[in-house]
Amino acid sequence: MNLTRKDNNFTATSNLTAIEKYNAKQRKKGLREYFGYDPENPSKIIREVTLAETPIDEQPGRMDTIEPRPLIRPRKQSLVRQPELSLVDKTEQACDESEQVLRTRTLHELQHQTIATADYLVENIFPAAGVGVLAGAPKVGKSLFARMLAYDVAEGGDYLFLGHKVNFGSVLYCDLENDEAGLKAITNQMLVDGVCWFQNIHYLVRGELPKVEDGGLDHLRQWCLKYKPKLVVIDNYVCFRTTPSGQSLYDADYKSLDAIRKVALECRCFILVLHHTSKSARGSDPSADLNATFGLGAAANVVLLLKRSPSSQRGTLTISGNSVPYQQIPLNFDPVTLLWGIREVTCGRPPNKQEAAKSFLLEQLDEGPRLYIELTQLVEEQNICGLRTLMSAKKALGVRSTGRKDNTYWALP
Repeated sequence: MNLTRKDNNFTATSNLTAIEKYNAKQRKKGLREYFGYDPENPSKIIREVTLAETPIDEQPGRMDTIEPRPLIRPRKQSLVRQPELSLVDKTEQACDESEQVLRTRTLHELQHQTIATADYLVENIFPAAGVGVLAGAPKVGKSLFARMLAYDVAEGGDYLFLGHKVNFGSVLYCDLENDEAGLKAITNQMLVDGVCWFQNIHYLVRGELPKVEDGGLDHLRQWCLKYKPKLVVIDNYVCFRTTPSGQSLYDADYKSLDAIRKVALECRCFILVLHHTSKSARGSDPSADLNATFGLGAAANVVLLLKRSPSSQRGTLTISGNSVPYQQIPLNFDPVTLLWGIREVTCGRPPNKQEAAKSFLLEQLDEGPRLYIELTQLVEEQNICGLRTLMSAKKALGVRSTGRKDNTYWALP
């Protein structure tokens, strides 16, 4: 077929088939605006780009070779009928093509998989890796309790912490409320004179550990990966945690402590944070007594509640966790050495709760009036009787009460 040029329009000089008519129409439409035609290579059109058509970043006057769109549409290839896949094959094929498919494992595989068994930091109290919360009222002795734990972990050997076996290792104590002078004064009072202080207890004082939002958690993670401590104490948690913003308080409490737990599990250490209890704390459930939402207790592996009356040396440690048994350990605080120890339960009390409550009231009120709230706390700490039994014993002894609400005093008649 030969094409002749006439007034920038292309016409055929011979009879045209349907395909040739289609090609001629496409050429007329596509080549009308160009200036030249190459008979040797009909599939390409050569033209000189004008200055107005040239992009800014290209040199003017350049010869471009432009590939036109195909003149003849390719015929559709006949599809070969594939065997229909079963539902299982379709599911497997979809799983293979997906990049975000969940990779699950079976319990049978877990049974024959070799995993390092979880050890303990303090047997039946603290696991080897995880995060725990030690809570209590202000000035109850939480920091002294945590320091005593740090000393026993660093000492190792045959030392027992509250009668439980201890795993030996290095310790990082973050005293975020004191300076070096305060830390030294307390340590000097708790440790025996003439004893060389621990070389495997590292410390940070106020202002040396940034908060979480300032990169403090990343610094803590890098230090733990380098020195591999067994125990990390953060005293006090409010000086380190993330400030809640733009989310529910439950989510903020859970995420802040869960981020610390992630670091503890990665570094294979136990991180103990110290926190305060609320004013409405009753001592029955440590997680419910925290000055926070239930999210803080849900993110912790173990929660400890330390209770002691300001005027008493007797206290109680309540332990609750998903990897340790629930316990209530009676403690005794020594104001001279600032150490906690296990308190031996007084023997010889009458088995009858009513008689035990009467003996308790006679013993406590013998020296003079006592606050009602102090008496109820002592009864709960020593596990003598319930509140209803105590009120019944008060009525039987004729104990008088004066004052109102928290300032109510009990006295013998």
